[in-house]
Formats: sequence, C-alpha cells, structure tokens
Amino acid sequence: MKLITLLVCLLSASALVLADDYREIEWKELMPAGWEPPAPAEFVFGEEAFEVSAEPAPVVAELDKQLVKIPGYIIPIEFIGEGVSEFLLVPFMGACIHVPPPPGNQMVYVSLVEPLVEADLWAPVWASGVLHTQSAETEYATAGYHLKNAATEVYEY
Repeated sequence: MKLITLLVCLLSASALVLADDYREIEWKELMPAGWEPPAPAEFVFGEEAFEVSAEPAPVVAELDKQLVKIPGYIIPIEFIGEGVSEFLLVPFMGACIHVPPPPGNQMVYVSLVEPLVEADLWAPVWASGVLHTQSAETEYATAGYHLKNAATEVYEY
C-alpha cells in the first residue's frame, strides 16, 4: 500500500513539474523570422472564388518537439461523445470559418489527452502539449503545426 501511495505522489509531482516546463509562446513565434504572410485575397460577397497560396506557409523547425503553451480559439474537428477531442487552435475568433483561412503557420491542430467537455467553445483557451512541425489537413484548412498529448485551460485575460 505504501508503494502505491509513493507512486501516486511521484506521478502527481512529476505532472506539476512538467506543467512548469511549458514555454508560453505567441503566434508570431510560429512564423520564421523575415517571413511575411501573403496579402489576403480579394473576396467577393456571395462567391466562393478566392485564391489561396498553393505553397504551404513555412514553420519554425526549432519548435519541433518543444513543450509549449499558446492561447487561441477553438475550431472543433473531432468529437468523442459530447466532448471535443481534436480541434484547430487559431489566433482569432472565426478564423477558418470565414474565408480565406490564415496561413498554415498560424493554425495548430490540437489532439487532446482528454476530450474537452462542457466548455464554452467561443471563449479563448490555453492549449499546452508537445508541438510538432507536422502539417495536418482538415476540412477547413491545413495547419502547419500539430500539438499532441495536449490539455486546455481557460484563458484569463
């Protein structure tokens, strides 16, 4: 019994230490230095004809496999029961829902450890996990990054 208690304490403590290891990043850090996003395409109301660059937006290779924490808004992609298990994290509300979507290096595909249940999907969140410079294709857009083994928390501002 003492061994089980010790293991639970060690696992709990390691989770707390790991939580401190996440580096808070800003959206601009996901764009390589000197890279400028293409000018937004002109959108004509009532038509879906708009140009999106065929070239993927470059990512920052140094961020691969880093423990990060980044704020943003949720665009749900996958559900488990009544919870969101995977989503796009975007820098502003409505990104990807309106066209054209942001560049791929301004979208993060998030795979949660535990589904997000009973959350306000319109409110900003912090997403933390292991960031990969791996693109992810969705019905809305292609994200340049994938945040794996992620968790969310309410973003207080």
